Amino acid sequence: MNKLLTLLSCFLLASVSAYAQYPYKWQIGGTMGMGATIYPGGGDPTMSVTIGFNKAIQNTKWRWSIEAGIMNQGLVDYFFDDDAPDVFVRPNFEYIGAIADYCLFSKGEGFNLFARGGIAPAHQRDLYLYHSVDRFTTLGLIGLEAGWYWHKVMITGYMSTSGIITIQVGYGWWFGKRS
Repeated sequence: MNKLLTLLSCFLLASVSAYAQYPYKWQIGGTMGMGATIYPGGGDPTMSVTIGFNKAIQNTKWRWSIEAGIMNQGLVDYFFDDDAPDVFVRPNFEYIGAIADYCLFSKGEGFNLFARGGIAPAHQRDLYLYHSVDRFTTLGLIGLEAGWYWHKVMITGYMSTSGIITIQVGYGWWFGKRS
């Protein structure tokens, strides 16, 4: 019985490690997400849209990606008195960045789990009640991504150099060329 369990374990380990490669040479697609932004003095719900391109790095578990996206508060109603002071309302971001993905687990050509991290220069627009302030910042990105054929679900955290943190859960469709 021990020999049978050992043989079965070796077979499963070999099959998982053999499939631990990214099944696409490249992909292109996008996601839509919802989450929350936390900034000094408050926080708001946040919506996001991203588009991107990724490419496998030869026969490794790594791939590189380019991602562009926007994050804003979307459908949020704010109510202010007519004589309210010019207060900070919320930040919005537009970014394009480089991301590295590492395959943590892959089963066949269907299911993949990736850890992702990257850096993105970003345009930050701080909205005040009566005006806005534009500036440029850098966003750090870290997250997990699960893919099942052409579907992707991502949980990504973004942090700006000014201490603004955004957590997004996104879903999207990605298409590409299989290896």
